Amino acid sequence: MKKRIYVLILSLLALLVSVVLLLVWWNTSGTPRWEVQQRILMERFEKMQNLQVLSSHLLTHERFRNPAFFNANEFVLIARAKAVYGLDLSQVKLSRSQDNQITVYLPPVKVQELVMNAKDVEFVGVKKGLLTSQQSFETFQQQAVTNLHAQLAQQARDPQLLADATTQARDYFETLFEAAGFEKVNFKDRDAF
Repeated sequence: MKKRIYVLILSLLALLVSVVLLLVWWNTSGTPRWEVQQRILMERFEKMQNLQVLSSHLLTHERFRNPAFFNANEFVLIARAKAVYGLDLSQVKLSRSQDNQITVYLPPVKVQELVMNAKDVEFVGVKKGLLTSQQSFETFQQQAVTNLHAQLAQQARDPQLLADATTQARDYFETLFEAAGFEKVNFKDRDAF
C-alpha cells in the first residue's frame, strides 16, 4: 500500500514538473506573445497609406440634341464608371485603453477615384446634321462626355454609397483589431480626437 502511494506521489510530481517545463517552453518558444503580435500589427497598419473599402459601378445616360432645321445633331450617351471609396490612413488616429480596448478615430470616407474609360462610353442613335462638320460634331460629343462625367461624380457622392463605405471601413477595422487581441473596438469621428 505504501509503495502504491509513493508511486502515485512520484507520478504526480513527474506530471507537475512536465507541466512546468511545458509552460516554460511555451513562454520562450518562437510564437510571439499577444503584446508582440499587437505591436507588429500596429506597425504594419501605420505603414499603410490608403485603405480602399468599397467600389461601386455607376451608370448614367442622357439624350443630347441640338435642334436645327437641316443641321440637327442627336444621340444618346450611355456612360459607366467605377467609384472607389476609401480613407487616408494618415488621418486615422488610435487610442488604446488599459482594459484592452481601442478607439479608432475615423476621417470621413471619400471618393478616392472615379474611373471612366473610353470603352465605358457608348453613343447610341447617332445622327449628324447635314451641315455640321465632323470636327464640330466631335466637339459636341466631347462636351456631352464631360457633362456625363460630372453627373457620375455627383452620383458617386450619394450619401447611401458613402454610408455603405463607412460601414465597410468600420467592419475592416473591427476585424483587424479583434484579430490583434483587442476585446472591444470603438469608433468616433476624427474631429473628436
